[in-house]
Amino acid sequence: RIEVELEGRARVYNMALGGRGPHHMLALLRSGEAEKIVEETPRVAVYWAIEDHVSRAAGLRYWDKNGPLFQVDADGGVRHAGSFAEALDPPPRDPAPTGLALIAWIVRDLTKVREHRRPADLPRWAAIVAASAVEVQERFPGCAFHALIDDTVGEKTDAMIAALTEQGVAVHRISDIVPGYL
Repeated sequence: RIEVELEGRARVYNMALGGRGPHHMLALLRSGEAEKIVEETPRVAVYWAIEDHVSRAAGLRYWDKNGPLFQVDADGGVRHAGSFAEALDPPPRDPAPTGLALIAWIVRDLTKVREHRRPADLPRWAAIVAASAVEVQERFPGCAFHALIDDTVGEKTDAMIAALTEQGVAVHRISDIVPGYL
């Protein structure tokens, strides 16, 4: 849509897939796959963050059992530590509920009650995004990296913005860019 609106003055690559998170972005960048996909030298890279990305980057989603697990070292560096299935004990369960459990699952989903995040999950997410920004700048010199935070839903976006700002990542609220977005 952006390409159409800009009437061909820019090329846009969308590397997002439903259910993925910033840990996939970092893995894609570190693997060198991004350079194979992007045909031009990019000027801007945009990461659109949603609140659930914090949980996804922590391995809390059943559909991503084999997703790349990144750990934050004592010095703040981010290293690949295998997959969630290899490292998490126990790995996330596939809900596939039946009977009364199905009703509880539907109620939980409808009321948006989610698991409790651990204290390290938000800093891990922010470190992964910051490491992705560094990878973008190293692999595509001169390319700016910006994070868009979908602050139209959820209650933890202020903490997400603070965590990314602390990491030195340029952050923008969707509500500031597109008033009335929701």
